[in-house]
Amino acid sequence: MFDRHIVCTVVWLFLAIGLLAWQGSLRHPAQLWHRLKLRMEHVWLDPRELQVAIGIATIGTVLLAAIGYLSGFCQPGLPPSWGYAASQLVTLFFAPGLLEEMIFRGLLIRSEGEELPSMMAEHGQPLCSRQRPVQSHPPAWQLVLNLVIFVLYHLDVMHSQSFFGDQRFLVMAAVLGLCCQEAVIRTHSLWPGVLMHWLWVWGWLNFGSGDKLFL
Repeated sequence: MFDRHIVCTVVWLFLAIGLLAWQGSLRHPAQLWHRLKLRMEHVWLDPRELQVAIGIATIGTVLLAAIGYLSGFCQPGLPPSWGYAASQLVTLFFAPGLLEEMIFRGLLIRSEGEELPSMMAEHGQPLCSRQRPVQSHPPAWQLVLNLVIFVLYHLDVMHSQSFFGDQRFLVMAAVLGLCCQEAVIRTHSLWPGVLMHWLWVWGWLNFGSGDKLFL
């Protein structure tokens, strides 16, 4: 029998590479970095984008808390060490917050109408331009596939602890992924998703007894 973690690792990498190939990103790798650059440069949201981001964060927080506590996956509690909780607040920003959002929402999601760098150059617009292209909502199948990839990632060889295979955890991971991808699509910025991902994981570890699952 094949090890589940190895199978999930191979599958999510295969799907991610296939998605990038369909987008044309493997033939035009500059597109990936241009896409990521645009979304990371857009730090300050306009009032409409900020309102959307706050709405998504509020809905996501309520859903995750309801699923976690009502299912029994999360147990209310306080961090055993506030100093350790403070240090986690720093480390979790970079991983999983920033790192996973750069991969799964910064690189793998491509909005329709997003111009390739070569196309921008043809129109006399430099690649370093800060002007954001007009984008439409990506196809639904692409978003579903991205969400599947994100969930399978939590079953790979880097996530060997048994609780990662708990259906309740996987549902919560799917909710988190859905909220973060909607945030990047509707605000054209990576940062709302980074903040949500970062603070939700920190809250789960310190106030939902998540840290105990790693013991």
